[in-house]
Amino acid sequence: MANVDAGNRYSDELLTGIFELGRMYYEMGYTLPAERIFRGLIAVDRGGRTPAALGLALLMLERGQYADSAMLFQQAAERGIEPIRAELGACAALLADGHSAEAKRLLVQVGRSIEERPAEGDDLRRFWEALALRVDRAD
Repeated sequence: MANVDAGNRYSDELLTGIFELGRMYYEMGYTLPAERIFRGLIAVDRGGRTPAALGLALLMLERGQYADSAMLFQQAAERGIEPIRAELGACAALLADGHSAEAKRLLVQVGRSIEERPAEGDDLRRFWEALALRVDRAD
């Protein structure tokens, strides 16, 4: 039987399938349907079982809605949804919005998290390094 918790009437499998559809639309460039799917998932997935908030935050970042994007990334990190990736996304959005001091503060914090979890991978470390260079240039 599908995994359904008492506070959420949708199964993990259903939510994951819907998220994958939204991700496919996003990757194909169909941003409006992807946005609708991500917003709908955020509304019904109270447990944060999908990274829909990250998908919507990426869409907003691409559209230049930096403040909204940073807020969504930070909310995802606070809810434990891929926290390091979410915080790096928030750094990118803050930097794009001209908030280099806030981005730098968060980047230092993320750097510590990456050091504590070497299993997170080299891709995150390289992205962190690229953001650190951009923050240094912005100062």
